[in-house]
Amino acid sequence: MKKLLNALANKVYVTPLLFGVFYLVLAVVAHEIDTMITLKENSAFAFQKDLLQPLLLMTIGAIITLVTITFSSIMVVLTTYSGQFSPRTLNDFLVRKVPLRVLGYFTGLLTYSAVSLLFLQDPNHTHYMLLTLISVISLLIGFVLFAYYIHYVSKSIQINLYIDRLVKDAT
Repeated sequence: MKKLLNALANKVYVTPLLFGVFYLVLAVVAHEIDTMITLKENSAFAFQKDLLQPLLLMTIGAIITLVTITFSSIMVVLTTYSGQFSPRTLNDFLVRKVPLRVLGYFTGLLTYSAVSLLFLQDPNHTHYMLLTLISVISLLIGFVLFAYYIHYVSKSIQINLYIDRLVKDAT
């Protein structure tokens, strides 16, 4: 069992998969809570389906764009970087926790948005409080993570910091 866990810990797809499953469960639970709660039409948290659907579609488009542009440009930088310094730099970067967790968060947010869109097909339910609040908060966190990730990458590709990290890992 310990061998299996160690083998899975080094796989790139495990962290995004775990985030995806977590956000899938979160979407199902939030929808179930929203269907149990009866909100008055004039309540401050009675967000209509007409607000949530465009928000989720915008979230999906924004996250796909962020992931595509960010990770493809970073792969170009790292490929150039590994060609100039060491091919090991590319692998070292891909197994670090920050890139995998950011990619996992974006994967989870995509999963949440897609599953939540499916739940909006229910004609009997027109107001969604929890699904909307989680969507807005998650999208804001995603933008903060994007900014942090850009900062992290700009720091991690500096050769002096990379060499310091190699020395630290070797000792």
